[in-house]
Amino acid sequence: MRTRTLLIVLSVSILLQVVFVQYISAKWFRPDLPLLVILYFSARRGSFYGVIAGFFAGLIIDAFSVGFFGLSCMAYSMAGFLVGKLFYFELPLPLSRWMLASITGIALHGLIFAYFYSLHDSPAFTTLLLIHVFPAVAYTWVLGMLWAISPAYDRRSKIKI
Repeated sequence: MRTRTLLIVLSVSILLQVVFVQYISAKWFRPDLPLLVILYFSARRGSFYGVIAGFFAGLIIDAFSVGFFGLSCMAYSMAGFLVGKLFYFELPLPLSRWMLASITGIALHGLIFAYFYSLHDSPAFTTLLLIHVFPAVAYTWVLGMLWAISPAYDRRSKIKI
């Protein structure tokens, strides 16, 4: 995935996250579309590019949110770094590797959010994990797996990186 393509896909995912996801979210949890793009990009280009993409996507998401400013930057960057370090591969990941890479990045992102929100006036860490994080991680992971089995995932495998 080239940088221009990443910027377009990341911009569209952020726009969908801000505008459309509120209509497909369940009670307290919602999928995280920019996170899936960051994880895919960091698995294809490496940890450095995952951190950079995660930082700028998190900065934009934080500008539209009412939570802690900078938390999305940190969580996206850390998830991009971890997935880029562990699962870097120049071609689209096989389904089994994408399954493991996506659940690793999404779970780390959810744990970071739960930890920092439990330090504030929110409920306890385990309550946040059970009520908010686990369903949101499962929802985002299922969407990521549906995308991975779609024809759009492997379509660009012949493009030079």
